[in-house]
Amino acid sequence: EMSTYGVLVKDIGTHSFRKGVASELSNTPGGPEAVNVWLRAGWTLGTVQGRNQRMEAADVKKVNDGAGTPDPIAQPVHNNASAVAQDSSYAICTEEELIQTFAKPGERVLYWGSGSPQAWRVLIALEEKNIEYRSVCASFSSGVLKSPAFRQLNPRMRVPVYVDGTAGVILYECDAILAFLERFYPNPLMPTDPKSFAIAETRLHEANEVLSTVGEMVVYLRRAQSNAKKNIKTNMDMLHAKWNVLETELKLWEMYLDGRQYLVGNDAFLCDVVVFTNVAYAVRCGLQLDGLYPRLAMWYLRMCSRPSVEKTYKPSILGWHL
Repeated sequence: EMSTYGVLVKDIGTHSFRKGVASELSNTPGGPEAVNVWLRAGWTLGTVQGRNQRMEAADVKKVNDGAGTPDPIAQPVHNNASAVAQDSSYAICTEEELIQTFAKPGERVLYWGSGSPQAWRVLIALEEKNIEYRSVCASFSSGVLKSPAFRQLNPRMRVPVYVDGTAGVILYECDAILAFLERFYPNPLMPTDPKSFAIAETRLHEANEVLSTVGEMVVYLRRAQSNAKKNIKTNMDMLHAKWNVLETELKLWEMYLDGRQYLVGNDAFLCDVVVFTNVAYAVRCGLQLDGLYPRLAMWYLRMCSRPSVEKTYKPSILGWHL
């Protein structure tokens, strides 16, 4: 008897994640052929197209211990700085380039990385709140995030990092940045009435469930691909179980949108921004919404059409396919 579960297929020009019947998988012992079916079906297994094509040639310069690093808030951008200081489509690769991007007094700078949902949601929030800022994309693979200069921005060596020269602060956790922007800048992204606020705050704290369930599926398939090369059988029961968890999660968000254009009502709030970036990551990994989750699909299209999303979405550097 054929088993029904999630099958990944690749449509023309897009990746889609489609539920259907997979007799090929259920009729195999779960060896290399089973994994190859999933690979042929469209999983890219973590590769991000368009990410920093000049990485191989990156020369990450070290700062001498005695020299120290400039103040990331007060250091001005030199007049002869590279285009990275003005061009948000350029990914910085060296510590020298990073130092050139440090914020001027009174300037706001957001450091982010290609393909990061956490960084993208901060970019969208800045646009939604009409906050003037400078965008700096940092390369993941060049090693610049591990440089002494970047560790001065964030000792955890990851993005996003938000430098607010108007307040003299540096924030480097996504939730902290979003909370700061909401607290100290106009154009609120949270509702004011208690009932709506309660819903928005709850959805905000639920948002990363989508990211974690999709992430578990991606990690498992990546491991299965590696095991298949060693003729290690794929655990089909585990594969079914992970799909069921993901499907249950998506059905929950489908239910939340019943009778609503957005997650709280007829207006988009911060929870919509955060959930959207996670769903966009899932779509990029192969999730198909249309036909399976109609309310979620329509909400996703509404979010895609928002000016804040259109302005911050850059396929050449994000690797997203909305």
